[in-house]
Amino acid sequence: ISMSLPLLFFSGGTALNSFSHLFREFERCVHVLPVSDNGGSSSEVMRVLGGPSIGDIRSRMVRLARDSTTEEKAVLRLLQYRLPANEADAKEEWSAIVEGKHTLWDEISEAYKETIRAFLIHFHCEVLKAASLHFEFCYGSVGNFFLTGTRLFFHSLETSLFWFARVSGCHPDSTVLPVLNTNHAVTIGVELENGTRILGQNEISHPVKTTTTTTTTSSILGASSQHRLQVHKESTDDLESPIKRLFYLNQDKQEILPQCNPTVLKKLQDECAIVYAIGSLWTSIIPCLVLGGVGEAIAQKHCPKIFLLNGYPDRETRGCTAVDFIMSATNALNRWGALQHKANDYFTHILYIQTSEVLVDERRLQDLGLTVMSVPPASTGSLLSSSSSSSTRAKPCYEEAALTSTIKSILETWK
Repeated sequence: ISMSLPLLFFSGGTALNSFSHLFREFERCVHVLPVSDNGGSSSEVMRVLGGPSIGDIRSRMVRLARDSTTEEKAVLRLLQYRLPANEADAKEEWSAIVEGKHTLWDEISEAYKETIRAFLIHFHCEVLKAASLHFEFCYGSVGNFFLTGTRLFFHSLETSLFWFARVSGCHPDSTVLPVLNTNHAVTIGVELENGTRILGQNEISHPVKTTTTTTTTSSILGASSQHRLQVHKESTDDLESPIKRLFYLNQDKQEILPQCNPTVLKKLQDECAIVYAIGSLWTSIIPCLVLGGVGEAIAQKHCPKIFLLNGYPDRETRGCTAVDFIMSATNALNRWGALQHKANDYFTHILYIQTSEVLVDERRLQDLGLTVMSVPPASTGSLLSSSSSSSTRAKPCYEEAALTSTIKSILETWK
């Protein structure tokens, strides 16, 4: 195994996006992301048109897009564009985009423009068919609208990602995959150690109302009277008890165990190194790990399996140590007892920031069979790169070049 070994990332949509240098150094990458986020602008699309959450996927794909030419930069601007906060202004701008009159089209060739616009028109037609639900365009992401238009046209999430990758010019050796290949809304819930159940990603990590710990199925799926579930990432309210386990739900609020996207399982069978990326442990990483087939596929692989520890806790992990992170992920991969693998079947290395606010007991981690490596912090810290929570003070984050170098050294010395 050499530096040519591809990396397969399990990650969420925010934290890892800041590491553009890492993506450039390791161009042969597979990015596996969850589709269960029910907050933000994606919730309005889900409320009116259904389907899985695609905001995190869109966010990662635009990070991987080429922007070397004037036209590539223009396409990227279009797909990253968000409509204004005022609904009337948002509708006016959206009409100009759909009609091909907006200035965002100015540096995009006619053939390219009409290819993209066709799917935006299809999205708009679907919204018109659901006029009684009063779709709100404010804050809407043009990239999300394009992805939804292609998904509805082809009736396939993976096909829509293929089109987005071609239109945005994603590097051909980088692949972005949903952990579930579905055309339906996906809902997660957690059970706390005190027995309380919290349903919906937004309510787990960034609750709309911090005074309650439960929500209804309609709001989980984005079909609430609030219309859009606004994400309050500044929320610092603690959970009333630590999280014990995560599960998936059907629309009747019954627990289900979906099987992982077969394409992801196939990628896990290929030669690659696995990286469990920074981000919200319970709502970004574990939803990818608990699915049927994932634990088996990872346990049988002989390859580097690298866990990147967050630099600081968030609402989901406040009070947790590095050992707690590893054991929670191990239990998820074992599907809460369905499998009996040990931590070192799933993880070979754990990397942490030298100034980490998460307690790291190196001896206990080594007793679990993991190689423990520290990475220097970035000099200025970061608000976003170690978790999806934020505040006004800088928090520890990885120094990007040092992190890249550490991962390289693991790959080069692996036998």
